[in-house]
Amino acid sequence: MRARVRCPQRGGSTCVAARQASRQVAEAVKPEHERPVRQATASDAVVVAELLDAFNREFDTPSPGTKVLAARLRQLIAGDHFVALLGGEPAVGLAVMSFRPNVWYEGPVVALDELYVQPTCVGSGSDTPCWKPSVSRSSEARS
Repeated sequence: MRARVRCPQRGGSTCVAARQASRQVAEAVKPEHERPVRQATASDAVVVAELLDAFNREFDTPSPGTKVLAARLRQLIAGDHFVALLGGEPAVGLAVMSFRPNVWYEGPVVALDELYVQPTCVGSGSDTPCWKPSVSRSSEARS
């Protein structure tokens, strides 16, 4: 699943806009569903890796394993072109977004690379209500 979001912002940090979007998402969903959504930090790399690995295993897709994923995620999360949002405490789902240049817009666009909620939580109010706002809120914060 990929989504393009127009970002007319020039010269600004994609990381700052992503953090703003993350805070807005967390505030938007917390009162209604009591499922906090927050931006992952480098210290959350193992949690994000475990969820991504579980996602691949659920669909019988090869995974390099949590150790390899966590090492990659630590680097990506520390950069300006990658954001992982975690939902729930403990985390039961995630949205992974990357920011990149695009020929159609002056600023970067966001691609929703991964969207996953643990199977036991799908349909429990943890899935669509928490993640649907992630792209729209990201768009609002970046425009």
